[in-house]
Amino acid sequence: MRQTWEQTCHEEKDTRYASGRSCRHFSLSEIISATQNFSDAFLIGRGGFGNVYKGVLHRSSEIVAVKRLKSNSKQGAHEFWTEIETLSKIRHTHLVSLIGYCNEYREMILVYEYMPHGTLADNLYKLGRNGKDCTPLTWEQRLRICIGAARGLDYLHTGVEFGVIHRDLQHRNIVRLLGNCIEGEENMLIYEFVPNKSLEGFLFEQNNCATPNNLIGYHSTDLEKQPMLNWSKRQKIIEGIARGLLYLHDESQVRIIHRDLNANNVLLDANMNPKIADFGLARSWQGDQSEVETLRIVGTYGYMCPEYALHGRYSVKSDVYSFGILVLEIICGRRNLFYNLDGIAQELKRYAWRKWMEETPLALLDPAAGDSYDENEVIRYVQVGLLCVQDDARQRPNMASVLRMLLNSSVTLPAPQQPGQVYHLMETPTSRDGKWTSWAGFKRICCYLWKTWKVGMVLFCCAYTSMIFPLNFSLSLTTEKG
Repeated sequence: MRQTWEQTCHEEKDTRYASGRSCRHFSLSEIISATQNFSDAFLIGRGGFGNVYKGVLHRSSEIVAVKRLKSNSKQGAHEFWTEIETLSKIRHTHLVSLIGYCNEYREMILVYEYMPHGTLADNLYKLGRNGKDCTPLTWEQRLRICIGAARGLDYLHTGVEFGVIHRDLQHRNIVRLLGNCIEGEENMLIYEFVPNKSLEGFLFEQNNCATPNNLIGYHSTDLEKQPMLNWSKRQKIIEGIARGLLYLHDESQVRIIHRDLNANNVLLDANMNPKIADFGLARSWQGDQSEVETLRIVGTYGYMCPEYALHGRYSVKSDVYSFGILVLEIICGRRNLFYNLDGIAQELKRYAWRKWMEETPLALLDPAAGDSYDENEVIRYVQVGLLCVQDDARQRPNMASVLRMLLNSSVTLPAPQQPGQVYHLMETPTSRDGKWTSWAGFKRICCYLWKTWKVGMVLFCCAYTSMIFPLNFSLSLTTEKG
């Protein structure tokens, strides 16, 4: 069953009605032409509200399902417009897509995507279309149907937030884009207002001076600068971010990789619900492509996975890595790159691994989280964070597995592997303002020169020879003339 669940999270998406497609208004003549004047030969279903016909749109040759409501149906004009308003705003792999509608000459017609295999009832009771028997459903097919229906209902119950959002992205854990302005030299985006601003403001102080929050062995307890986040709120934030990423990776019509998930790009609304924001570096693709390479490395140091930071390869597992770093930050209340008491920069993931190996993972929990927490729950969240930051992308779980691990305490978690040190050859930030130290730059230059000293010696010899040889040649000519 677990294998079937994970397979449903990575199956190829039907992207015919993906981003950019809005609900279209059809003329009655187009509908009549598509269904050959509602011919009985095109009739594929009957119901209390009306009949459903198979249609072919002449402009695109696209096959659609046309639902013609009866004039005396209990589903009146109010229900008709409610369905249009609702379905035109919803896009999900397991929800039927509304393509358009027609309301001419007192007709109430809805145009949906066409489902060639009919309804679930047809397949369960072997009532095929046109009098043909359906092939019995296998157990795996039935299981996939149950899981898909559950995912669709979960989206309707917990994920929908109406409004126009990033190319039809609609989820309660993704910030809403309300509109834009492109006029003259101005390029502006208008978002929903999120009163609690970013998660970064709750986890870290906003000054640039050295504070105990930067030092190993200390935690952020300055409650005047940092409003308290108890454990239940932190847990709610972690689970909300996981749901938002799961939607981007597996449940939206187009698979989307954020590529810059960090504490500053997670906003908190009035109820402390997290909303993923800033899709400026996001990339999307359709089909079953699993990994992309790029020569331009962009993002935030500390959150970038090794294969992306060093080789330019990114995938959904890149976001999983960033999520793991974010989980550890939320639990610990400190940044992913910080200083110990000796002033040496360290990575949070390696510090968390050391505490894990010392069997003291509870020492990672920020005291500001309070005393009301389940120890086993905190340990499980630390373990999930460490699983997400493993160096090998193949060892990291996908977001469906991550959410299952977070929500289900009965799931057995694999043992995490020791994370590597990705940024030991990169600059180390002096503080949380993102500036780089001159000493770190000097060390990097020395390291580079040490590795390439042979090349440097060859270049020096060539330069020296090019300077000496013309001088000797000119002296020899002077001697011959003399």
